[in-house]
Amino acid sequence: MDMRKLAVELIQEANRDGARIWKACEALEISVSTFERWRKGQYFDQRKGASKMVPRKLTEKEREEIINISCNEEYTDCNPYKIHASLLDKGVYIASTSSFYRVLRESGLIHHRGNTRPGTSHNAPPERVATGPNQVWCWDNPDIKVIPIYTRKHLNHNQLALIISE
Repeated sequence: MDMRKLAVELIQEANRDGARIWKACEALEISVSTFERWRKGQYFDQRKGASKMVPRKLTEKEREEIINISCNEEYTDCNPYKIHASLLDKGVYIASTSSFYRVLRESGLIHHRGNTRPGTSHNAPPERVATGPNQVWCWDNPDIKVIPIYTRKHLNHNQLALIISE
């Protein structure tokens, strides 16, 4: 930011000495609109994706405190929500619950924190594909007798009605 203020001062000084603003900006390799923005006091970068200074961002000390408390023996089996609630009951506020989650996720500490077995995922059953007769059979509909999937694809509604009525 100091370099930007210095650039504004140099361009204004050059302009007072008779130089054109666009030529002075060209010498510093900035656009005139950028110079005007800096002259008005808007020194921060407004482009998308530019690094921004967030005034309420957690300090490194606060981040370390969240990690140390979460790894404390007292809270090893607790999720961040319970840790945050417990600290509030004690009258201690470090950060919000979402900040606890965010800091622990960035540190790789969000995982199953209890002494019980972690949940398992239940995947869908494998899909069967029939490329010929008598390869895959099913019995998903109680009204239909067990028929091969391959032949079911080729049945019209009249043939299906016959199978259901049998």
